[in-house]
Amino acid sequence: MIAAAGQDRELLIMDLRPRASAYANKVGGGGFESYSGCRLLFGGIDAASVVRDAWRLMGHAVANLCSGEVGSWFRDVANSGWYDQIAAILGCARLLVAELHEHRCNALVHCSDGWDSTAQVTALTMLCLDPHYRTLRGFMLLIQKEFCSFGHRFRTRLANGEKPSSEYSPIFLQWLECVYQLTLQF
Repeated sequence: MIAAAGQDRELLIMDLRPRASAYANKVGGGGFESYSGCRLLFGGIDAASVVRDAWRLMGHAVANLCSGEVGSWFRDVANSGWYDQIAAILGCARLLVAELHEHRCNALVHCSDGWDSTAQVTALTMLCLDPHYRTLRGFMLLIQKEFCSFGHRFRTRLANGEKPSSEYSPIFLQWLECVYQLTLQF
């Protein structure tokens, strides 16, 4: 058994991908961590291409909104999948907060790469656990530490100053939406 912070608890390994994606990756020669003495949880956070599609569908929902008319707003928003993704990210952060704060144990968090959902979840977890990150100075440090230092590709993900490519995906905007939701709730 791997001791986690001196506790009599298995180390949590949180693979942020959906379980099906991780197993498909394993069939294709990739894989995921699975060690004795560790608990493996899958976060169910979709790939950047799914985020891009959900963002586009949310844009259509807004564009189709007509004031004074009963329309399909709620259905369009629900069908976009945007808030399902927000819920998955917030759910992963909540599990990590519980593991670190309540159980006083360590956790390993990862995904296919470290600049998208990994940064989203770890930054939200830190925001919840450390009041310093809830100050303006701390918030800027958190962005620098979790997004910039780990190589988040702001330019290609947000298409800053260029035409959106297949790499476009509003990952950082999605994280800001998660922060906004936390601010509203707490």
